[in-house]
Amino acid sequence: MYHSIRQIIEILDVASRRRFALLFIPMTFMLGFEVVSIGLILPVIQVVLLGETDGKITQYIIALLPEMEQGALGLWVAGIFAFFFVFKNISLLITIFLINQTINNVIAKYTKNIFLIYISNSLIFHFKNNSAELLRNITAGIGLTLEAGRLALLMVLDAMLMLGAIFLLVFVEPYATLGAAISLGAIGFLFYKIASPLFRYWGEQSMNLEGDLIKWVNQSLAGIRDVKLLHAHNFLGDKVGEVANDYARFASRSVTSIHIPRLLIETAVVVGFLGVISVLLSMDRSSASVVSILGLFGMAALRIMPSLNRLLTSASEIRRRESYIKTIHDAFRSPERESTRHSSIAPIRPLQFAKEIKIENLTYSYPDAEHHALREFSLVIRKGETIGFVGSSGAGKSTLMDIILGLLEPSSGRLLIDGHNAYENIAGWQQHIGFVPQQIFVMDDTIRRNIAFAIDEDVIDDRRVTAVLAMTKLEQFVDEMPAGLDTMLGEHGTRLSGGQRQRVAIARALYRDPDVLVFDEATSALDNVTEQDVTHAIENLAGEKTILIVAHRLSTVRKCDKVAFMKGGRIEAIGTYDELLASNDEFRHLAQLGDSVGTETEGASL
Repeated sequence: MYHSIRQIIEILDVASRRRFALLFIPMTFMLGFEVVSIGLILPVIQVVLLGETDGKITQYIIALLPEMEQGALGLWVAGIFAFFFVFKNISLLITIFLINQTINNVIAKYTKNIFLIYISNSLIFHFKNNSAELLRNITAGIGLTLEAGRLALLMVLDAMLMLGAIFLLVFVEPYATLGAAISLGAIGFLFYKIASPLFRYWGEQSMNLEGDLIKWVNQSLAGIRDVKLLHAHNFLGDKVGEVANDYARFASRSVTSIHIPRLLIETAVVVGFLGVISVLLSMDRSSASVVSILGLFGMAALRIMPSLNRLLTSASEIRRRESYIKTIHDAFRSPERESTRHSSIAPIRPLQFAKEIKIENLTYSYPDAEHHALREFSLVIRKGETIGFVGSSGAGKSTLMDIILGLLEPSSGRLLIDGHNAYENIAGWQQHIGFVPQQIFVMDDTIRRNIAFAIDEDVIDDRRVTAVLAMTKLEQFVDEMPAGLDTMLGEHGTRLSGGQRQRVAIARALYRDPDVLVFDEATSALDNVTEQDVTHAIENLAGEKTILIVAHRLSTVRKCDKVAFMKGGRIEAIGTYDELLASNDEFRHLAQLGDSVGTETEGASL
């Protein structure tokens, strides 16, 4: 448990640690209030119920009050006890609120932080990690981890209140108190040592199963057409049910175990209370003395029992969350964390692009790949040119685009923009680029916010939105919608056709008026008519923009200034479409196969 708490502290920045440290101020005051409120029960019993004034604490109280009759003294003592008890409970409520408020504010802050860490990481990171696990860490993991910090703070508070009560009892009745404290401490220690490995195992299994559950649900909803077409409802339902049942099994054990400390402590306190009675009676104490001390012990037990219960429960819960804590700790302490943090806060330096993009001897290999995706690739692209990249699957086309986009960094070689190394100012270079991928990302949001993506509503330029809609032939579609630019497009753009989704993506790429447009298989999923319309929209931009087009369909690149035919991570041949058709047998053969190069979509492993 100590290791987990240390990991939580390592996650926190200086400001968050300071906020946690400040909480010890009200917690320390609570210790004093708790001791006073428990100690005052003894004068109440002695003065109000028994009419005696011989006790140590009672004498202190009487010394602070003016002389008065027994009845008035009883009312004063009872009133002081009531005041301190109410004041103590209000203070405790405020202290708990401050702890919860601090924790929840930190959870909100670090939910954003871990989200930024994940989305700032390289493409390779996302290739290697399942999105369901990342989603689990963002939505549940960060909360469970920092909630463990709240549990640790409450453990400290409960431990302080317990120790305050115990010290008071030692002051009044040392031998019986020490015996009871040792017995309760031994029971709690043995429970934690025996049960905590089980809690850790159950927590680890629950975390893994939660990730599996999100994964199966996400995959099923993402492929809903295939699910319905193949009648896979029962198969997927069985998979989700299997994971849910396993999760329920471990959750049942965890929830049941929460009640064990309370039942164990109640049993131990009752037995201990009887032991205290036996000790007091064996010491030939007066009945009045026994009654007042038992009242004090009873009041203290009411304070100690729930605190000890929460202490053991919280310790077990932190143990159960160790897997989450380690996962979140690793995310914040990973080597990639520092680089992404600095890149996200560094100001973007402008990078001039007026003449050419020069690619020099680029080489790239994916992790664990046996072959290079690109091998000593070189090319010069003049500003305003339209270049098509074709080749069979595995030729390296998409990998090249990811490197040009600054999403992958090559193993060797340089990407020069007017002579400046783009990798020394990748953010500045990316400001010149608009990107249209094959898999279009459409938010469940308005047309306006889909086109002006990641721009605050109050600074979106509607005139620019309207202009790019006209450039992509979408203005008629928008005009037909009652809500116009405020039309919601639905999840994954369900209100749009395939061609309309592509046009929205092109309009988004054009909104910031980039110098370079990159189309990576942007028309491969379209029918011929829609592809022709989108291709015309791209051709209308020729000369105004530098355009890079990756395509399987050769019809898409017919009018490019140059076509680069790629093979094995290199350029096999380059020229106009007609020149390649006349000079390159492989290119000619692919053209004769039906105006298509390859039948498979080039994936991340290219």
